Amino acid sequence: MRKRIKSTIAVVGVCALTLVACSGGKSGKASDDWDPAGSTAARATAARISHAFPGQCADFSLLQRSTYVSSSAKIHSPIPIAAGSCDALGESIEISAFRDDSHRTDFVNERGQILCSRAHTIGTDLPGLRWVVGPKVSIQTDSEGAAQRIAEQLGYTYKLTACPGRTNVDWNDADVARINGLAESLKNAGLGCADLQLLDRDLLSHNPHYRQIGLPGAYANCTIGTDPGAVVASFRHGTAKLTPFLQAELVDICTQSKAARAVVGPDWYVELEKGEDVAKVASLLHGTVGPGCS
Repeated sequence: MRKRIKSTIAVVGVCALTLVACSGGKSGKASDDWDPAGSTAARATAARISHAFPGQCADFSLLQRSTYVSSSAKIHSPIPIAAGSCDALGESIEISAFRDDSHRTDFVNERGQILCSRAHTIGTDLPGLRWVVGPKVSIQTDSEGAAQRIAEQLGYTYKLTACPGRTNVDWNDADVARINGLAESLKNAGLGCADLQLLDRDLLSHNPHYRQIGLPGAYANCTIGTDPGAVVASFRHGTAKLTPFLQAELVDICTQSKAARAVVGPDWYVELEKGEDVAKVASLLHGTVGPGCS
């Protein structure tokens, strides 16, 4: 239920608002009337993502400029000097290049305002847009988790443009810092969790299961040992309490793996779907081996 599932809410919503199909309109050519330097910068950014995450963004291609310009004109959106897209970290991401950082900043801010306004007008649920911003480039993702991982690996900055009136769009910063710290300890000890990625909060918040039990302040997936189904949760903030939340999650996960176990701390837990290395994780993080499947 909580694994790295792609958010169709953001994908479908943004595609409809920009009047283009996210999976179409690729040119595959470096020319196509995009600025040559911008095209090179967009391709170089895609290559950096592929290097940081082997196998990801390998399908990068420039978007059809004529279609992009036409769609942007209809919604009065600014236009980069080059734009392309690829699949990475379970999402479709868009990479745009600009003449300078000022134009990049204007694009990110204006595009966010335009799409939020259109979403409000037509009644589409759009909490906001997620970006990774670097020197003269922007990367638009569907989720905070993908954006945060890309920003960290590329040395860029994560930016949220929340729609007016929307709160709790992203995970809580203090809780994100807590699970990042837990993951760092696991990684440094050779137990894994180097691939930590925040789960899609937008998607989870629309799930009836989490509407009932609430959400922690931050919730992420990673690989611990040979277990790709491990999750890390922090409860400093959020709408859920640790014990009832963990109990409800175990009901779900135990239908998939009877070996699942949890390591519990004062306001966090690490759940291991396979139950492997649970004693090592508990010792390292100074937690307690908690409940498992009955």
